[in-house]
Amino acid sequence: SGTITALAGYTIARTAWLVSATPEAGGLVPEIGTRLYLAVSDPRGTPIPAGVEVEVRGLGVSGGHTTAGTDAHGLAEIVVSLPRGAAAQMSGGSCAGLTSTSFEVEVRTTPSVVASVCVPVALHAEVLARARATVVAPGDALEVDLVRRTGASGRPVLLELLADRERVVATAWVAGARGTLTIPSDVRGVLDVRARAIAPDDM
Repeated sequence: SGTITALAGYTIARTAWLVSATPEAGGLVPEIGTRLYLAVSDPRGTPIPAGVEVEVRGLGVSGGHTTAGTDAHGLAEIVVSLPRGAAAQMSGGSCAGLTSTSFEVEVRTTPSVVASVCVPVALHAEVLARARATVVAPGDALEVDLVRRTGASGRPVLLELLADRERVVATAWVAGARGTLTIPSDVRGVLDVRARAIAPDDM
């Protein structure tokens, strides 16, 4: 005779679904329609199935609320046009110390799950840069769409391509709504695009 001992691991969670929110360009730009990506997964990190409806409520959402469906990766996309002044510095949570705003997200499963998410806000940004391609090769021309806030209307924009988050490897001056950056032949890895509207005094 003998004793058999069995061990099993369990994940204990207060909710069936976890929701996180990521804005394009790293922060919502006030007064400009900014894409907001919602990721829904279970506590183990497995994405929710495709086709699940989520409702988002908060400032900057058209009509105060909107719905979107999840894709095969558990992602849903909405557009937020945050009004001026609709952000504050948070003292706690995942946005502690950051200027941000919050949204209520309802995952419409049975039963439904409601979560509150905080989203960083690029309070002083005057331009939203949106790259037209997410994967490029050395030597390629990367086209970037530019959306200016009212205060930056008509002003030229300096586009910069950054390697390692801070090293400028390409630049372009843009007067209109689209600019082009040429990817250097010796650059590899993740690149960032930065756009800055130039004030008349700096021209």
